[in-house]
Formats: sequence, structure tokens, C-alpha cells
Amino acid sequence: MVSRIIVKNLPKHATDARLRDVFAAVGEVTDCRIQKLKDGRSRNFAFVGFRNETDAQEAVKQLNRSFFDTSKISVEIAYAPGSGDIARPWSKYAAGSSAYQRRAERTANKKAKPPGERHEDGQANSKPSKTSSGRKQWAPTNVKGAKVIHTAGIKPTKAGVSDTRVHMEFESSDEEAATKPATSEGGPPHSLAFDEELDDMAYLKAKSHVAAKESKQETSGHEPPLPAAVPKKRAKGKKRLKQRNSTTDKGEETKEGEPSPVADAVDAAAAADAAAAADAAAAEASKETAGADLDDLESTGRLYVTNLPYGASEDEIRVHFETLGEVQAVVVCKDEDSLKSRGFGYVTYVFPECAVRALAELDVKSFQGRLLRLAAARQKPVEDATKGAEAEKAKGGTSSYKRRLDERKKKVDAHLQHTWNLLYISANSAADAASAQLGVSKSDLFGKDAENAAVTAALTETSIIQQTKKWLQREGIRVDAFEQRGTALTNSKAIVADGVQRRDDTLIVKHLPAATSAGELRERFARFGALVRCSLAPSGTVAVVQYADKGAASRAFQKLAFSRFRHVPLYLEMAPEDVFTEGAATAPEEKEATEEAAEEVDEESRGYLFVKNLSFSTTEDGLKAVFRSCQGFRSAVIMRKKAAVKKGAKAAKEDSKGLSMGYGFLEFETAAQAADVLKRKQGAMIDGHAVQLQISQRGTQTSRRAPTGKAKAKGIKSSSICVRNIAFEATRKELYQLFGAYGTVTSCRLPKKSDYSGHRGFAFIDFASRGEAAAAFEALQHSHLYGRRLVIEPAEEKANDVANVQAEAAKRTAFKARASEAKKRRKSGVLNAPGEAGKVKGKGKGKKGGGKAKGGGKGGGKKGAAKVVIEAHRHEGAFVSKGKDDSLVTRNLVPGESVYGEKRLVAEAADGEEKIEYRVWNPFRSKLGAGIVGGIGSCPVKPGAKVLYLGGASGTTVSHVSDMVGPEGVVYAVEFSHRSGRDLTNMAKRRPNVVPIVEDARQPQRYRMLIGMVDVIFSDVAQPDQARIVTHNAGFFLKNNGWVMISIKANCVDSTAAPEAVFAMEIDKLRKDGVKPKEQLTLEPYHRDHALVVGIYRASKKKKE
Repeated sequence: MVSRIIVKNLPKHATDARLRDVFAAVGEVTDCRIQKLKDGRSRNFAFVGFRNETDAQEAVKQLNRSFFDTSKISVEIAYAPGSGDIARPWSKYAAGSSAYQRRAERTANKKAKPPGERHEDGQANSKPSKTSSGRKQWAPTNVKGAKVIHTAGIKPTKAGVSDTRVHMEFESSDEEAATKPATSEGGPPHSLAFDEELDDMAYLKAKSHVAAKESKQETSGHEPPLPAAVPKKRAKGKKRLKQRNSTTDKGEETKEGEPSPVADAVDAAAAADAAAAADAAAAEASKETAGADLDDLESTGRLYVTNLPYGASEDEIRVHFETLGEVQAVVVCKDEDSLKSRGFGYVTYVFPECAVRALAELDVKSFQGRLLRLAAARQKPVEDATKGAEAEKAKGGTSSYKRRLDERKKKVDAHLQHTWNLLYISANSAADAASAQLGVSKSDLFGKDAENAAVTAALTETSIIQQTKKWLQREGIRVDAFEQRGTALTNSKAIVADGVQRRDDTLIVKHLPAATSAGELRERFARFGALVRCSLAPSGTVAVVQYADKGAASRAFQKLAFSRFRHVPLYLEMAPEDVFTEGAATAPEEKEATEEAAEEVDEESRGYLFVKNLSFSTTEDGLKAVFRSCQGFRSAVIMRKKAAVKKGAKAAKEDSKGLSMGYGFLEFETAAQAADVLKRKQGAMIDGHAVQLQISQRGTQTSRRAPTGKAKAKGIKSSSICVRNIAFEATRKELYQLFGAYGTVTSCRLPKKSDYSGHRGFAFIDFASRGEAAAAFEALQHSHLYGRRLVIEPAEEKANDVANVQAEAAKRTAFKARASEAKKRRKSGVLNAPGEAGKVKGKGKGKKGGGKAKGGGKGGGKKGAAKVVIEAHRHEGAFVSKGKDDSLVTRNLVPGESVYGEKRLVAEAADGEEKIEYRVWNPFRSKLGAGIVGGIGSCPVKPGAKVLYLGGASGTTVSHVSDMVGPEGVVYAVEFSHRSGRDLTNMAKRRPNVVPIVEDARQPQRYRMLIGMVDVIFSDVAQPDQARIVTHNAGFFLKNNGWVMISIKANCVDSTAAPEAVFAMEIDKLRKDGVKPKEQLTLEPYHRDHALVVGIYRASKKKKE
């Protein structure tokens, strides 16, 4: 009896979750699935599985012919797959029905039909594509009479700018174009490889047909015609009708291109044969795989079982499979975190014959409401040793030279190892632990009111590390087991003595998140075996886990290494052999250190009071008599001046101690006792004086300054330490605060860089004693400041002899002299104007500009007084400044004046001649400048030329054109905007060869009385009809065979089309109006989607008449 039911007539909107809730009221549901089509639509029935047969029968009894929403459902017991009681299927989606067979035949017929022809319209479309950098690139558009002469890859300087500059050159004459052989319109050579309408199969057939014909041709001696190409897809709708009409007009040529019925039949038969061969090959491969799996099963007897119920136990699975033979082992794979079943497992039989029988009889059979899926379990692949060696060899490089480089790099890295402290605690974990210990929030420690968050974080981390070290000592664990060496934190290993092995049963767990509980950690590691020890640091960041069985420790290491624990990965390492120190004999040094530590703790717990306003006649015995009755009193001291001993005389015993200074100190057993005495004895009368008591820090300072054995143990010979790897954000004040927590810092030297831009990343800290330096060295050697680990080293001890002192004094004197000279040079450099520091013949010097630069500051020379060389450009009127950065310049027509804050350079010609001033031409602010820098071939703007400039704006480019044409030339600048025209007029006041015209360039008749015939028209009008504007002005003012230069902005003409297509369209307009283009240059990276077109104007006959 099966425990699965089928539910029919479900509504379309039914879901698995709602259906499960309905049937869960009857019994435990193990499986619930609504059957759906490939597109996700419901087939209106579902299968529901129960844990036992009784619940399934009860569900049929209660819910059959009930309502699910508004649908009356039918609930029946489901038959097992392949059962003979199943009725004949009728759905078109069920295999075996006539509707399904008809549907499959229709699909096969559609696939067997040959593809039709695609309509070809001769228009060339440019489609955008994306490069690896993400910017849109456009396929080049064929322009009549043009050829690409140069394509350069450039570095984009603005967002969205193309990284390719294209330079086109047009045919020089119509006669030359006529003499060239005619080719197909804008298409590639006549070859099947360039036919985009051919798919791969058609191309291969065509090539095989050509090869067969060529083999026959060798004997016959004539060349066969090319076979007809088979397009990918037929045209549809109106395109097919147009294609059919066009084929009737073309005659025999079109008939040759149409696929014949015979070819269709041949292609269909070939496609059917290929599909049958593929199916046969797939079936043969599946048979071979099944045969290999069956062979493995007959030798191992191990089955791979999937679709197991999640609540099924291993015992229940064993009972189910033991009906066919004795089961050796059952393994259910479980999740490592939740320990819940993952729905699959392995069953191993004692006899492999039983496994083969179980595979045949229990596959796709119901078990607790789910259909089990069985397969032969495969063995794990064993890697070949030779393959592994080859892989390692390939990993090291394909050539011997690369392998030598890798080996050399490994040797260098081996000497550049860093000592890592794997007691490292992240700043966040340290802050969490400290805030939990202090009982305050993190915002109180590191909030905006905190004095210095970086120093607080460093001290917090240091405190947590010290607590962890003390915990390790209490637990009997060697501290040096946590000190690591390696080039990185992930590949660092513990430093162990030579010959010391690793323990097989103990793991070191590092870098745990703060507030990790021991129970949580024990639960994670106890899954793999019994634990002997699970020790967690008080901060919850480091732990040591010891297993009773070394096999359990190995499994835990393999499964848990780098696995997710909370929000961080687990870092595990096998502990050294002597990680534990239990039972070891205590050395005399350790006993002495323990006694010293106990004494230090005792001293730190004592309390001290400061007593002032004492009478000068009060003695120490009198002070003790007053406070002797107080609980915990230890001693009393009165501070006195040093007594001067007279020659030949003996001072009295009391006078030899010196005069009293009026204050003293009281010592008590504990600080609490001192505080109690402070309250009760405040204002007590001693020898007629009311004394004042205060809490004293004298004991703490005395204990800090007391010499200890730490300095000798750490190799510190002086009271100075060197601190390296300091973050450049750190300041001297922060270093004072950080190291001042462990002693009295007398000085902190933080060397600066030569340019005074910041410190050099290291410092020297001087303490009052060697003991304080050793304490700071011990505590802060693993701390981090601004995220960088502080590397602390003992500083060299200074020699105090006379020679060393004199040498130090000489160094200080020389340093002060150099600093004074540098200060004088800086001061003189500020007073003198930049560029006037020296005069070199033929060299350019920076000179301060009179206007303001683009960023708002004053314009200046090219990098102060940097030397430059001025050379003539190949285009007359333009020059190049050669220096650290080459720049395009023009000779300033008005020396001493700048137009838009540009840099100006001054160079001398010969002795006695005037200085020559040049202006730097910024190509980012000028289309003509970008064209010259980009390498335009022809530039008709030259000295003595008459230029009509359309779109003069504020006069940025107009001023440079004025420099190029010189005093003998004229520039007519037309600008429509009154605001820009005002700036243009102000610029023209200082330049006599510039004629400003504030008018609309679309109506040249308005200013025809102001302009004569010109040699060049330059247009920078960002308008959709800019080509018409240029030719319209050329008809009025440009002489025959004059030059036209137009800057085309593609987005202003058509923002939806490709820039290359827009450029080609504008060039066609210019041709129709009498302009013959000579060359075209895109202006990337200076201007996005811009092109500069240069052409010659030839007036039409109508205009001449």
C-alpha cells in the first residue's frame, strides 16, 4: 500500500504551501508538489505524500470531493510509476497519448523545414556595441569616396568619450575616382565567408560543394558556378511580398538565389539524419555510462539514494532496504550547522548482488510518501601523480624563463617574512569586548565626544591582548604558540623549535568574533567527536580545542577550516606538541618572576595621601602619632630641603636632615583605607595647623620608575625605543598619548619628509627610565594604530662622552645653517616673479598671467620657472613648446594680455631683441586646437588669411586664430548671444585684426555690408542645420576654391543615430551644396562625438550667374 495521493481539479492559483497546509491537518506530509508545464503554468493536479499509509487513506476519506477555494477537488490513491492499473493518458503533455504524438510530429516537421530568405534592403545601419570598458562604440559607416588613413587608440579623458580617433581622407578628384575599378556597393569582397545571411551549416555545405566541383574541374578544365546560398530565416509579411515582387523584376539572377524544392528535401533529410545520429550517439554514451556504473555497483555494493524524506532516520532506511538483503551501512548526509538531513545518502549492502536487485526493484518506489531515486555510487576520483606534477609545472610557468622568475621571487619572499601576532583582534571585536567589560556602549568610547578614537582603539586592543596572554598562562598554554611567522596572515605558521611536531588532537582557533560563548563553540566542535578541553579567552576571541580522538580532530579541521562562524570565517591550526605546560617543573626564574609580579600587584593596590599645610616644626614622629591609630597605616614621610654642612663644624642631628618643606605623604595598605582616612582626618589640627589631605599618585609613579628585570630580558639597553610602520595620519600628540599610558615620555621625535608634506612613518620615543621603555615595548609590540601594526625596536644607546656630545652639537649647528639657507631661498623665490630667475637664450620661461585660470586662480607660467623650448609647428602660425609636457601655443599678438586665463610663455630671440610671448592653446576648450593636436592634415588658417568665424562665443578660439593670421590677416567673428558677444567685443578691443559681429549666422544678409570676400570659413555652430548655415555663408562671402572648416557635433544633429552616420549625412549635405570634402578627423578624447571636416568650396553655376 502506498502513502501517496493524487489531487485533481486544483485551481490555477493554488500553491504548494497552501496545499500542504490543507493536508497537514490530516497527518504528517513529507512531499507536496503541484505539477507544472515548462513555462510555469499549473496543470491543475498535484501529488501529496504522507509518512504512513493510514494518513493517506484518511486524507482520501475526508478530503475527496471537497472544495479548495471554489474548485471541487478529487483525491485518490496514487498508483506507482509503471503500474498496469494506470488509465490510458489523454493529455497532450503526457507521453503515450495520441495528442502528445501529434504535437511531437508537428514540432519535428517545423524543425525539418529549410530556412527562407531574408529581405535585404541596401541601407547600412550602424549598431552600437559595448567594449570591455563599457562605453558604446559604433561600427564605421561607409562614406562615399572616403578611406580610413589612420585609427589611433587614445586614453579617454571624459566620461563617455570614445577611446579611438579616426582620421579619414577623401578622394582628390572625380577623375581618379572614375578610373578605379567598380566594386559592390559598400560591401566586403565576394566571398561566402563575408556573407552574413549564411548560417554555419549552409556555409559548410557550400564549401564542400565547391571542393567537390574543384576536384572535378581538375579533369574537365572549366570553373563551376557558385552554389546558391541558403539564408538563415525567411522574410515575413510585407517584406516577403516586396521580396517576391523584386525577384520577378530581377529575372534569372533571383531565380538562382531561391532555394529549390529538391534542395529543401535534401536539407530536410540531412537534418533528420544528423538528429538521428546525435540521438544514437547520446543513447550509446548513456549505455556506456550505465554499464560502467553497473560494473562499479557489482564490485562495491554501494547505492546512492536521493529524494529521501527529511524526517527519515538511518534505522528506518535500513529497515526499508533490508527487505532485499543484509545492509552493511547506511549514511544520511546532514548539514554541518543544523545537523538536519540534506535529503540524500548512501546504502551499502554486504553482498553486491543485493545492491543490483535493490536498484532494479526499489528505484522510483514510494518510501514515506516520497519516490526514491537510486543510482550506483561512484568512487572518488584518484588524481594521478604524474598529472599533479605536470599541473604544478604548468602553474609555475610555461617557459623555463618564467619558472626561473617564479623561483627567484619565492627566494626573495622567503627573506621578507614578517612576524605576525595571531592574537590579533580586530578593532571591532576589541571595542565590543572592552565595552562589555567596562559596562559602557561603544558610542561612549569612540563617539564624537571622545578625545582621540585612534589612541583609544589601540589601547583597547592592547588591553585585550594582555588579558588573553594572562589567560593563556593560567590555562597552562604556551604564549609563543600564538606568535606566527609568514608573508601574510593566511599563510603564517606557528614558530616552533626544530624537531617539535604538531599535536594530532588539539586545534588553535583564532580571530573569533567578540562575545563568542564557550557553549556555542563547544556545540560547533563537539559534532565531530568527544572534547577533552574547550578553553575560550575572556574576550571570546581565541580558543584552544582538544579532542579525545585524533581522528575527530582531523575531521573537524577538514570540515571547519575557513567555514562560516557567525559573520567571519574560522581560522584553525594544529597546535604544537608542547602547547600545554601542565606538570612542568617551575624554574627559579619563573618563581622569582611570580614573586615579583605578586609584589607589584601588592604595591599597585596600596593607597597614598598627600598632606600639606604642615608646620615647619612638625616631625615625622609627630605625624605618625596622629595617623597611627588609623586602620591600614604603614608609614609617614615629610619632605625636607637638603642641609648645607659647614666646614669644621658639626650640625645637630635634626638640623642635618634639612628644613621641612611643609608637606608630606602617608602610605596605607589599600586605597579604600586611604580614602576613608581622607574623609575622617580632613582638617585635623597638627601643631596648630589644619592639615589638608588629597589622594596621591606618588606610589604609581614610583612603581613605574622602579627598575625591573624586563629591560634586561627584552634587550633594551637605553630608555629610547624606535617605532616603525606608523600611519601617516598619526600625529605627535597621539604618540604621546599612546606611549604615555605606560610611562613618562620625555620626548617624541617624528622625522619629517624633505618637502615638509608629512612625517616619514617612524618615530623615536624617549622614556624616563629603561623599565618604562621595556613596559611599553612589551605591551604595544602587537598593537595597531590607524589599522597599521606598530613595529617597535630598541633604540641604540647614545654615548655620553665628550667627543659624541661635540659631534651632536656640530650636527645641530649644520642643520640650523641649512634650514636658514633654505628659508632664505624660499623667501627670495616668493619675492621674485616666477620665470625671472634666469635668462637662457632660446629657452621659454613661465610668466605670470594677467587673467584668472579655469579653476579660479591666477594664470601663471608653465610650472613656474620650468625650461621649455619653442618649435614651429608644421601648420603656419602654430608652435609647440617642448618641455616636460608638450603644449600647442600661438604667438601672442598682444603681449602681456591673456584672454581666458591661459598660461603664457616668454622666450628671448637674440641679444638685444624683444622678448617673444606665446599663449598655451587648450584643446579641451577649442575645436580647432583639438584638430591641430589630433593631426589634421590641412589647416588653411595661416598668417595673412581672412577668416570668417561662425560661432565665436566669448573669443577663446577666435583669439588664437587672431594670433595665427597675424596683423596682416583679419578675423570676422559672428556670435548670436549678446552675453557672449559682450565678451567677444571686449576681447576685440585689444586685438585690431578681430571684427566682432553680434548677429544670427542663419541670416548673412544682415551683415553682408561688413564683410568682404574671405579665404576660410570656420564654423562652430552647434545647430541641427549647421551644414546649411556654412554653405549659405559661403555663397555670400567665400571665394571660389576657398576653404571650409566645420566642427560637427553629432548630438545636435541627431542624438539617436550613431555619430559616424551623422558625420556621413552632413558630408553628403555639404557635397550637394558645392563643398568637396578633403578630410575628416574625430576629436576624441578632447570632445565627445565631434568631428572636424575640411573641404574646398566650388560655387555652382547658378550662383555665378
